[in-house]
Amino acid sequence: MSITIEQDSLRSARFMINGVGDLYPKVTRRALTRTVKGVRKDMSSEIRAVYNLKKSYVDKSIKPFVNYSRLTGQVTVKSTPVGLINFTGTKQKPLGVSVKVKKASRRKTIPHTFIETMNNGTNVWWRKKDGWQRQPDDPRKQYGAMPDKYRGIPKKLERAAGPRLNDHISQPTVFKKLEEMAGDRLQNAVSYYTDLEMSKL
Repeated sequence: MSITIEQDSLRSARFMINGVGDLYPKVTRRALTRTVKGVRKDMSSEIRAVYNLKKSYVDKSIKPFVNYSRLTGQVTVKSTPVGLINFTGTKQKPLGVSVKVKKASRRKTIPHTFIETMNNGTNVWWRKKDGWQRQPDDPRKQYGAMPDKYRGIPKKLERAAGPRLNDHISQPTVFKKLEEMAGDRLQNAVSYYTDLEMSKL
């Protein structure tokens, strides 16, 4: 899911500084840079208002880009499902992994899941109950610890994941709001850099 800033959005800038040397490309480049950074901030705030995720994780999942030759900008949100390990407060419990995905929802323990480091990454993994029995020495850990027979065989496991970040961004009302905020940011940036450059003449 992406928010794109096309040249049509820059008509006001062209009108304000038309014929004043080479100010148009200079102003628009700087305005686009400031705008995509601001849109990234808006997207991050919108996502974190709904999902129980850290700012550092969300920010890394949003990529701003400016094409300076075409004078266009784009901010894209990563579309892969978020691993449950990334939600704040995810922890191991005797019967599974406790996780809170949405800030407005309750924390819940997911059966048949455990936290383990494999393939150079720590994740929440899910497995079926079939194929092994409860450990007689500690019945509380029926699903809390990975059985020896599954160690080193990742293909028998699945990474437990939640929603994609763009599931929320792609909702029509949310996307429209972000587009409007992007337009406001662009106009403010154009006005700011236009005034700045004109003051130097």
